Amino acid sequence: MLTPLVDISDAIMLVYRGGTGIGQATAALVFGDYQPSGRLPFQLPKSDTQLGTDNLNNIVERWELPYDIGATDAERIRIRNYIKQGLTVPPIFGDPLFQYGFGMQGFNNEASAIPAVNESSELHVYPNPFKNSFVVDTGCENGNYQLTVTDITGRIILQQSEYKKRIEVNLSNYKAGFYTVIVKSTSGIKSSKILKI
Repeated sequence: MLTPLVDISDAIMLVYRGGTGIGQATAALVFGDYQPSGRLPFQLPKSDTQLGTDNLNNIVERWELPYDIGATDAERIRIRNYIKQGLTVPPIFGDPLFQYGFGMQGFNNEASAIPAVNESSELHVYPNPFKNSFVVDTGCENGNYQLTVTDITGRIILQQSEYKKRIEVNLSNYKAGFYTVIVKSTSGIKSSKILKI
């Protein structure tokens, strides 16, 4: 599994069903001929213990539910409520190694913002990548927001209540890598991935 590599790696490249040209394409990417981009079309588990089998007595994740790898029963109830209401399930549940939609668009380019996984979200985070601090623009008027930042493992490293439309977040004391920014408000949950360099 990838879990032991996460803390000792600057980046991880996942190549999935590449086809007959995958060797040449991977080499071109590794040697810098092309800039990497892409997003996970699924959750990537931390270990095979998070995955079930075809045996009905060993169903760990629910195949009929999205984004539930490592989810609690309470989280699965919330996922089902989203589905019952005809709402898009946000990829914030469970405890995967990498969440659905995780990845990069643009590389080593501060002008290239990584859009939120939920395309309908109005959450803007910039600059992305960032060095010490970044700004979260909720896209809404001033209100009561719960701001959460998690690291690549899903561990909460920052959580605070805010009332401003634009929130500056300083992560200068944290190591380089990917983080997730989540803003909860009365209008819903918005999230975005961000890269510290």
